[in-house]
Amino acid sequence: MTRTTVEVFQRGQRIASHVQCAFKGLQTTIAVHMPPAHREVAGWNAQTLTARAETIGPRCVVLVERLLCQRQHPYKAGTASKLNCRRGYFSTKLVD
Repeated sequence: MTRTTVEVFQRGQRIASHVQCAFKGLQTTIAVHMPPAHREVAGWNAQTLTARAETIGPRCVVLVERLLCQRQHPYKAGTASKLNCRRGYFSTKLVD
């Protein structure tokens, strides 16, 4: 590992090498290294999240808008994961 590069070794052999992000808290993970669920939401923005909330109901829209105002990045606000919890208790409380 250097100041700008992270290397991954397996049994003494380098299997991956990636540029390290220069900004604290930011990620540089490439899509092929993300789990499928993360890949799906990686490109979501405030518009996408609000549109998905509209398909659930007006209370969900209010919740999503509040979460988006509290955080700089929608994914870090947990908004995407909340929208994916459409079934069960969480969704019922948003719609009722």
